[in-house]
Amino acid sequence: MDCSVQKKVDTERAPDRGLVARLRAGNQVVWSRRFDREPRDLLTLQDEIAAEVVAQIDPEILLIESQRIAARPPQDATAYDLVLRALPLLGRMERPLFMQAGELLRQAIAQEPDYAASHAWYALWQIFLVGQSWTRDSTAVMAEAGRVAERAIMLDTQDAKALTIAGHVRAFLHHRLREAMSLHERALTVNPNLAMAWNLSGVACAYLGDLDEAERRLARYKKLSPLDPHAFFFDTAFIIVALLRRDLEGAVVAGREVSEMNPAFSAACKPYLAALGHLGSTAEAEVVRKRLLAIEPGFTIHGFVESSPFERAEDREYFATGLRLAGLPD
Repeated sequence: MDCSVQKKVDTERAPDRGLVARLRAGNQVVWSRRFDREPRDLLTLQDEIAAEVVAQIDPEILLIESQRIAARPPQDATAYDLVLRALPLLGRMERPLFMQAGELLRQAIAQEPDYAASHAWYALWQIFLVGQSWTRDSTAVMAEAGRVAERAIMLDTQDAKALTIAGHVRAFLHHRLREAMSLHERALTVNPNLAMAWNLSGVACAYLGDLDEAERRLARYKKLSPLDPHAFFFDTAFIIVALLRRDLEGAVVAGREVSEMNPAFSAACKPYLAALGHLGSTAEAEVVRKRLLAIEPGFTIHGFVESSPFERAEDREYFATGLRLAGLPD
């Protein structure tokens, strides 16, 4: 980034009241948004603009920093450098690169045992490891994920990302949904504009069956981070909520969109495939079924239901019926 470029926010009246705010770098508009507020409320508007700019650029800064670190020789890498090297590999969902990400995160923890972020990202890596069925001992991995997630929030009680990742470990892996919500709420207290926390708390609400609240939180996530580099992971929640609402066409549309971002993410295949099963879309279901079984060759509906974090029996049954209709083995 060219630090000599002057950046400023300007505002102007919108035609139908409200304000239009723009962030400028020199003469170039790099961000623009319309706010339904009276121009006299400029201080509140300024706070909202700052919050949304930070929320939207935070994932991008991580990505840019990761690319910068990856271009440097690996010698003398700090724990921070190792975490940044791991993050792009973690999101690729290609097994050899994914395993390399886990090794980098383990190295970061060994090098700096009191660095909270490396523990938090390692916990998230283990969530994916179980979710993709890339471990032979999911019980041991789930226990380790809980340990490192708790270690992360002990090391830094004000790390909002660590708190919400720990919440997702509790929800997705351990099915302790109310504990998960408590951690997500703590994360949002620390950072009310953390898109990840809005998303993962929305996922927990979906697991609990509170679909209205899930939709509200997911909408907030998307507003804060409309182009998140890990949107394939976060946007899978939209498929789940649409499926549980019996909005099968909506679930399929969301499933296609997420699959285009990253077809190797198995968690997105499952609600997408269940919706296709209920719709009787056999040709498309065959494509998605083959994709899922290539990632998880041992997948069974029984195993899915047993490991499912959904609290309501009717949600588990509806999901399982869709998968059965889509041709997956019991």
